[in-house]
Amino acid sequence: MRLVALLLLLLFFLLGSLVDVCYGESRVRNATDHTIPLEIHRIVAVGDVHGDTDNFRKILSMAGLISYSSNTDKNVIWKPMWNEREIELHKTHFTKLRTTLIQMGDLIDRGEDDLGVLEMTFFSL
Repeated sequence: MRLVALLLLLLFFLLGSLVDVCYGESRVRNATDHTIPLEIHRIVAVGDVHGDTDNFRKILSMAGLISYSSNTDKNVIWKPMWNEREIELHKTHFTKLRTTLIQMGDLIDRGEDDLGVLEMTFFSL
């Protein structure tokens, strides 16, 4: 019985964290004005890309990791974007801003533009 209760508690915790990640909730936004974090660490996880350059580019752009001029331009700028409050904390209190991209599947394989994905990922850094 205790094991079931523990598993349910863990499930609710994980679902709550997943909702926070999906809706971009930041601990900074929920913090009071006099709370100064030492570090803000954003983690972005991406599943299988399978050589789909256009959608991979869109995902990274929506996550605020890259910017690019058009779908035909293969050059991307890898520069994580932060909101104004996070930038202000960084400037005034030297809060570290870190982003980690975790790629959890195949970049290439079964895709139409495997080379494009590799170029965007490795040669634009």
